[in-house]
Amino acid sequence: MAEPAILRQLFVRIGLTQAVADTIVDDHNINSTATLTKTKPDTVSKLVKTLRHPGGGGNGHAIPFQVQQDITDVAWLLKHRVRISRDPAIPTIGLPVLTDELEIYRDHEEQWTEPSSLDIKITRNDWNKTFCTIEESLTNFKGVHGCPLSYTIRVATAIPADPDPSTDYASIEDEIIARSPIVNAQGDFVATFRTDNTTLWKLLSALFKDTVDWTDTKHCARTKDGRTAFLDLKPAQLGAQYTNNVSAEIERRWLALSYAGPKRNWKFDDYARNHKECFLLLAELDDYQEPDERTRVRKLIDQIVTRELDTAINMIIASPTMGTSFDESAAHIKGFIGNREDTLVLGKRSRDGRHIASVATRHRPPKEWHAMPKDERNAIMEERKRKKRKPDNGNKKDKIAPKDSGAGKKTDKKNGRTTFKELKRRIAELESKESARTQDGNDNDDRTGGNTSGHAANGNRTNPALNRGQPGDND
Repeated sequence: MAEPAILRQLFVRIGLTQAVADTIVDDHNINSTATLTKTKPDTVSKLVKTLRHPGGGGNGHAIPFQVQQDITDVAWLLKHRVRISRDPAIPTIGLPVLTDELEIYRDHEEQWTEPSSLDIKITRNDWNKTFCTIEESLTNFKGVHGCPLSYTIRVATAIPADPDPSTDYASIEDEIIARSPIVNAQGDFVATFRTDNTTLWKLLSALFKDTVDWTDTKHCARTKDGRTAFLDLKPAQLGAQYTNNVSAEIERRWLALSYAGPKRNWKFDDYARNHKECFLLLAELDDYQEPDERTRVRKLIDQIVTRELDTAINMIIASPTMGTSFDESAAHIKGFIGNREDTLVLGKRSRDGRHIASVATRHRPPKEWHAMPKDERNAIMEERKRKKRKPDNGNKKDKIAPKDSGAGKKTDKKNGRTTFKELKRRIAELESKESARTQDGNDNDDRTGGNTSGHAANGNRTNPALNRGQPGDND
């Protein structure tokens, strides 16, 4: 069927009368897909205004506002299908014209504000990161048909071969980047790419012109070939052995990871996150065969060196799903650890006979604490007290002094220091002893009458060893 007839049927399907559809196709020459894709919202508004009030005394047509919006949506949808190299498939278009996802993306595209330059930092000690940042930043710049400029630096010039369903892409933007045309069937660059390639060159030259890296890009200055400049810069900076060197370093870090139980600055979350980070770094490398999910799970459990998680590991090995899913396996181990840590299984019953299965002694917010049953709160407090007790002389059984024994009164309960009352008692005792000793000394003086002659006067001078060399010693 010819395109004019297909377009007439399309206009009727979205709510126009046959007379209005004929007028649009015949009188206004919107009789091909190419013409309709170039129709902008303001053009549609002028077209509808003319149809309502043709002028010259002619009768106008009643066109609802919603139908005007549907014509605008049809024009955008056909433009979108053409820019991603899809069949326009006009006979399949009906009401509603756009899916919710396409409508959201269309509104986002219309409100887009483009930055003025590539405002990124060149990290020369990690060029792979720099190139990834450039590619991500180029998605913020739109080309002629609204395509993200990052499509201009994709490795493959040809679009993916059919079947290549839209459902295989994570987002509409990813599909546009992968399927926007660079070359035609004859291998020549298409007009839209040539324009976008020049825009790319302007951005790259502004980024590298005043740097030492300009040497590797300035050969494209005459042709303003941004794609060639970028693709030539990558091997010049990364080098032939870049992938091998970087992958070897990442694999070394990966193999060095281990988990022997929770430490102060090394929990299982840190262990699993480092595993994931190493995998993502390897996945970013070009020409590198990234590990599959089964290999990731094997590395995760093989580098756990504590026997306390053997049960969780055996469950992963026996599971047909967890063995092929890193995230599921990591979540399973994390949940297993969470159920074991700070948990006390009490063989007690409350006063009303209800069995208390388990109590976690972790800190709880006030709201959660007061919402707990009283028996559980008491059990937690008892367990916390038990953990604070210290064994006596190596005895594993905890000992607590009886309440009325008087123990603990001579020292401060908080810090173990001697109390002020005890210090006063000891000082008074020392003063009493000193007073008694002084009194005894006075009594001795009274008995001797204060005479210091005789033995007291001589003191230890009666020792013969001290009298050597004195006159009369030779007698």
